[in-house]
Amino acid sequence: KNTLTVYINGIGHGNYNLYTGHWGDHILEIGHYAAAEVKNKAIHFLSCRTARDLGPDTVTNKAKCYAGYTENFVLVWDDGSTPAVNEFELFARSDSTFDIEMANGATAKDAYNATRQAFDAASAQVPNTAAATWLTWDRDHFKLHGDETTTIKPYRAVKICFPIPHFEQEDALAMAGEPDDMPE
Repeated sequence: KNTLTVYINGIGHGNYNLYTGHWGDHILEIGHYAAAEVKNKAIHFLSCRTARDLGPDTVTNKAKCYAGYTENFVLVWDDGSTPAVNEFELFARSDSTFDIEMANGATAKDAYNATRQAFDAASAQVPNTAAATWLTWDRDHFKLHGDETTTIKPYRAVKICFPIPHFEQEDALAMAGEPDDMPE
């Protein structure tokens, strides 16, 4: 609910109404979260199915945008059939393009388009393989909801004195107040 949080990203599991994260904990579920948790935030989950129902629901609850997959995100573990290419990395790099583009100041629409292009480029590296088929599947089920002009302020610093015990660092940063822009 922290207003300083502008981007939420996760890699885990999901269903149409629910993002569980990797260990199965219910993190964000339609009807079971406060609107303040998503308000004014850009969200991207690498998980199955969450973009069909949960994504639009977060936008209805004032998330700026939501990017994710409407059906299962399918990947191929590297089987060694293309020794020059790690197939698993093709999937990971394609999806992470959205996060990298957003962090570099792109609009959500530009980040979305770059991600789709990354899936196409990855597929072209392994033509006529199962990996190419599933990269195309993932590209086709990657969706963006909400304000396409959404950007995030990628580099922000909070002035805080360390050392702080590790367990207190996150709370201290969250409560530090308005961040300062990083100098260019």
